[in-house]
Amino acid sequence: SLKRMTEVEKECFPDNIIAVLTGPSHAEEVARGIPTTVCTACENREAANFIQQTLSNNTFRVYVNDDVIGCEIGGSLKNVIALAAGVCDGLGLGDNTKAALMTRGIREITRLGMAMGAEQDTFAGLSGIGDLIVTCCSMHSRNRRAGILIGKGTDPAEAVRQVGTVEGYSCTKNAYDLAKKMGIEMPITEELAKVLFELTGCVMLRKYNIKTDETGLYNITSYVRQTLNESGVESGIAVVFCPHTTAAITINENADPDVQTDLLFALDKTYPDRPQFRHMEGNSAAHLRSSCVGASETVIIEDGSLLLGTWQGIYFAEFDGPRLRTFYVKIIKG
Repeated sequence: SLKRMTEVEKECFPDNIIAVLTGPSHAEEVARGIPTTVCTACENREAANFIQQTLSNNTFRVYVNDDVIGCEIGGSLKNVIALAAGVCDGLGLGDNTKAALMTRGIREITRLGMAMGAEQDTFAGLSGIGDLIVTCCSMHSRNRRAGILIGKGTDPAEAVRQVGTVEGYSCTKNAYDLAKKMGIEMPITEELAKVLFELTGCVMLRKYNIKTDETGLYNITSYVRQTLNESGVESGIAVVFCPHTTAAITINENADPDVQTDLLFALDKTYPDRPQFRHMEGNSAAHLRSSCVGASETVIIEDGSLLLGTWQGIYFAEFDGPRLRTFYVKIIKG
């Protein structure tokens, strides 16, 4: 229905006073008496004050907030971002990536909340950034734990089954549908919805460790083919991802035999600032993509084979010289 819980409760119990209690509060820690702060929101301020006075004690403090909509939206959509944060952890992307995800995540939560009538300041408080921090960073978080499994290759539905209650799973689809309905841009939610509900045909994930050669390049085509053969998939896509490398490269079959050395030399001299996207043509006949948080390539699978076209191989590049790197090959059935 895309309705908030208080809207549903008002329909079911029209004569009752409805209040919200939300904030960064894992039950495991509350039960142990670990200092915790939450907030309550209610259209009836007297009822909110009663909740505050009744529940507050030496280790559990309740603040009062008049913004019911903002508290509900922050409390529910933080689960979406936490699920995405878990995926990042499962992929091994590190703290920088999670910080970016959380920062941009609270921004899109705020956009949707304000469009629904919430106050902007609410999302800078306990029910917004506070709840987001604890849910994205704690192993108490079921959403984060499910996300970690998904990032490591577990099918989303199976990850939810293993963890149990994962609020962010269904909430992601609802939030995405609501954002589309209201014309609100929510790119993180949109991409997570695709991962959860569109790319759910993952049949195999393999982790490999390989050392670059003296030029800093390494060819991973054979590893992709090996994973594909083990999966038995006839059609779909192969996704190759290295969380910590510098770039993903595909090299044309007409490339110069010394293309590896030529390519790295040209990149060092021509692109010292390593832009996010660049093309190389001519003798090198190569295409390169660079990323500050990892590199990836996607190859179509057709009739049980990699559809490389005129490309003879998939490479990763490490500009700092030879080193051991971990990368993942994921086979998704189409």
